[in-house]
Amino acid sequence: ALGPACAVELLHTASLVVDDLPAMDDASVRRGRDSNHVRFGEDTAILAAITMLSDAFGVVARCQQLDAQCRADIVETLSRRVGMHGLAAGQHLDLRAEHDGGSAPQIERIYRLKTGALFAASAWLGGRVLGSDSGRLDALSEFGMEVGFAFQAYDDLADRLGSVETAGKNVGADSRKATMVAQIGRAHV
Repeated sequence: ALGPACAVELLHTASLVVDDLPAMDDASVRRGRDSNHVRFGEDTAILAAITMLSDAFGVVARCQQLDAQCRADIVETLSRRVGMHGLAAGQHLDLRAEHDGGSAPQIERIYRLKTGALFAASAWLGGRVLGSDSGRLDALSEFGMEVGFAFQAYDDLADRLGSVETAGKNVGADSRKATMVAQIGRAHV
C-alpha cells in the first residue's frame, strides 16, 4: 500500500499548495514554514501542484505489485475524490460560501467534499489493496468520510482558537467563511 499512500500524500500536498494561493485562501504559512507561493512564487507553486497531481497517478500506475484492475480502481477513485465530485468541488463551494450565508447542511456538504473525500479515498484504498469486498470497502469509505468531517471541524476550531505556532499555518483566515464553528458555535462542534 506504500505506492497508493504516497499518491494520496502527493494529492493532499498539491491541494494545500493550491489552497494557500492568493486566489484561494492567501495563506503565507503552511506546516510551520513559508507557504510554497511565498517562498518560490505563484508560478512555481502552480507548477508544483500540477506536477504533484500528475505524479500521484503515475505512482499508482507504476505499482507493479498490484494487479492492473486494482491500479485502475485506485486511479479512478482518487481522480473522482479529488476532482469535480470531491475536493475541487468542496473547495469551490467553500470559496463561494459567505460567513453567515451557509446553513449547517451546506457546510456539512463542503466538509464532506473538501476534506472528507480524501479521507474516504484513503481508507477505501487500504481496503482495496488488501482485496476487501464491496461491503467492507463501502464501510471503510464511510469511516474515512466521518473522520474527514471531524478533522475539518477540528481544523476550524484551531483556526478560531489556535496560533500559527500550534496550528503550523495562518489562523483566523476562516473568519470570513461559512464554518460549523461560525454556524453553531465552538461549544457545539
